Amino acid sequence: MSSWRHITIGNAYTNLKEYAENLNSHMLKNGEWGAVAYLTYSQYGRNGNEIDINENSSYITANGDNIAENVGKSSTGNVYGIYDLSGGAYEYVATYYNGSNASLANGNSFASANENSTEFATAFSGDYSRASSAGDATYETKEWCNNASYGIYNLGPFYIRGGSWKGKRSGVFYFNCTAGYDDASFRLCLTI
Repeated sequence: MSSWRHITIGNAYTNLKEYAENLNSHMLKNGEWGAVAYLTYSQYGRNGNEIDINENSSYITANGDNIAENVGKSSTGNVYGIYDLSGGAYEYVATYYNGSNASLANGNSFASANENSTEFATAFSGDYSRASSAGDATYETKEWCNNASYGIYNLGPFYIRGGSWKGKRSGVFYFNCTAGYDDASFRLCLTI
């Protein structure tokens, strides 16, 4: 199946929160994506090797081929890893810039100029504009593996991760800003 796209970041956030409340279902935050990126690049994942980009223009997992034959697109290099962290569809994360002039309308279900971080969303304020912050695997990994990296700011207050199927600089360390309504997808997180 093709990834669910053309949805605002706020609607994606709401759908994921309601998916399985008993399992704390939610959209990944930027720091959670960062943890997956670090593990992917570590000895427990790809041991310093990049994930192959999913170049499927129909946004189908592992390029639409047999997953067992496409372990290069997996976070662990085997069939048990996480797929499509590089390429496929951009993925929203529940992280935003809550600066005074930020346009947060597309994320109004979780983002507010007056609020701080919550259990399921991370807010950045102050001089965060067009910058990256230590602790969420943006500042620390900026342009690793030649992946593109652009900070969030007033007109693009939300993050997308992973890049797209047509991005030469896509990858597990890719991050960019968005207004919150793109051809982007999202990732469900369940915790016990």
